[in-house]
Amino acid sequence: MRIKKTFRRSCRLSKKTVLYLLVIIDFLGIENALHASTADILADKISQEPDSVITTMELDAIRKKFSLLKPTERKEVIVGIFDKKDNLDVSVVSRSPFISIQQLLKGNIPGVYVQENNGEPGTIQNMFLRGTSTPIFSNRDVLGAQPVVYINGIPIIQDHSFVYDIKQYDVNPIGTASNILAGFDMNEIQSIEVIKDPLKLAKLGPLASNGAIWITTKSSYTGGKNVTVNTSLSIVAPPSKIRTTNAGYERNFRENFYNSYFHDIPAVERYYPDYLRDHTDTNYFGNSDWADDYYAYASQYNVNASIGGGSANANYLFTMGGATNAGVADATSFGKYNVSFYLNMSPLEGLMVHSMLSGGKTDRNRNRNFRDRYAEVEYLPTLSTPIAPSKEGYQHYLSEYEETVDDNINNVLNGYLGLNFKEDNYYADTKLLVNYNTNTRHVFWPSTLMESVSFVSDYSGYNRRLLGSGTVGYYLDINPNHLFDIQ
Repeated sequence: MRIKKTFRRSCRLSKKTVLYLLVIIDFLGIENALHASTADILADKISQEPDSVITTMELDAIRKKFSLLKPTERKEVIVGIFDKKDNLDVSVVSRSPFISIQQLLKGNIPGVYVQENNGEPGTIQNMFLRGTSTPIFSNRDVLGAQPVVYINGIPIIQDHSFVYDIKQYDVNPIGTASNILAGFDMNEIQSIEVIKDPLKLAKLGPLASNGAIWITTKSSYTGGKNVTVNTSLSIVAPPSKIRTTNAGYERNFRENFYNSYFHDIPAVERYYPDYLRDHTDTNYFGNSDWADDYYAYASQYNVNASIGGGSANANYLFTMGGATNAGVADATSFGKYNVSFYLNMSPLEGLMVHSMLSGGKTDRNRNRNFRDRYAEVEYLPTLSTPIAPSKEGYQHYLSEYEETVDDNINNVLNGYLGLNFKEDNYYADTKLLVNYNTNTRHVFWPSTLMESVSFVSDYSGYNRRLLGSGTVGYYLDINPNHLFDIQ
C-alpha cells in the first residue's frame, strides 16, 4: 500500500504531512484510509510538502494530541486543512495600506477575480468568484454578479443594479459611486474565508447565489486590560516624467495627412480648429506642462486604537480608527473613520450573550474630468476647443473649480445581539442582525464650467436590513469517530 510506504519514509516527511495522514486515518478509520483513492489524495499532498526531519517521538506526540480531540474538533481540523487555500492570511496583507475588502483578496485567493477600473481611491471595485454566472454586457450586469459579503454573520447590503437605470449613461451609478466595502476598518479583521463550496453556499440561502465571503472580526480580549495603538504613514509618488503634447504637435500630425492626400489644397484653405491656427498663442503652442499640476505627491495615514479586557465570563473590546488613501492624480482622495464596540458575558452557566455595534463614515474627493461630469448632467457642450495644455491654462481651469461643491459621504451601521446556550449535547442560539447604510451626494457646478448653465444635484439614499436567526440542535455521538448533528 502507498500509505504504508509513506509511513516507512516518515523520517523525511514534514510535520504538516504527518498531520494529513493522521487526520485521514483517525477520522475515516484505517480501512478507509488505505483505500486507493485516499492514498492518491495523500500522495498529492505529500508531493507538495517540503522535506523536513521528524522523529518517532514527535510522530507519537502528534498522534496522541489528535486522538484527544472531539469529533467536532476533528471535523474542524479537516475542513481547515483542505480548505486552507480559501482562507486569507490576514497577518500578512495587514502590513499593506489596503482600504477595501477587494484589495485584500486580490491575488491572494485562487478563483477570485478583482476588477479595479482605475487607480482613483474609493471607487467601485468588482469581484467575481470562479467566473460569472450570467453574461456581462453593462455595469448593471456586473452588480448583479457580485458575491455577498458577511461580517460576523451580517450580510452587507451593497448597491442594487437599478442604480444604473436612473441616469442615461451608466458611467457611474447615481450617488457617491463609492466602494461600500472600503468603509470598514481593516485592522479589525481577524479572518476572511471565500466560500465556494455549493453545500456551504446552500446553507446561506439565495443571497449567496454568486458566492460568499465570510469575514470574522476581533470581538473580545481576555486576560486583563489590553491597549493597542497602530499607526502608519506613507507617501505616494507620481510618475517621474509625463510627456504631454501641445497644439504644435497636433498641427504637424494633421499636416502629414494634408500633404499626403490633399496636397493640392493651399495651406490657407486647409481646415484647422481655431486653437491650431495661431502659432503665436503660447497657451496652446508653448510648453505643455499641465501634468506638473495634475500629478503630485500625496500623503496617507492609518491610525487604529483599541482597548479591551475581562475574563472568559465577561469581556469587551472598543476600537476606533481612521485612514486616508490618496491618489497621485487630480487631487483625489478617500478617507474613513470607524468606531466599534463588542461586549460578551455569561450571566448563567452554559448561557452566553454577545453583542456588537459598529459604525463608520467615508468621504471621497472625486476626480474633475469631463467624462464623469457630462455623464452626470446628461449634457454635452461643444468640445471643439480643449483646455490649453500649458500650466497657466490648467491652473485657470482649476480656479473655476474653487466655486464647485462635490460632497460624497457614506455612513454605515452594523450590529448584532445574540444568545448561545449549551447543556450537555443540547445547544441553541439566536441572533438579531442589523445592517444600515446611507449614500449622500451634493453637487454644484457653476456656469463657467457649463457654457453659462449651472448644475445643482442633491441625492440621498439608504439601505437597511433587519434579520433574525435561530437554531436548536442536538449532538449525537455514534462512536468516537462519527457525530450526528440534529438541527
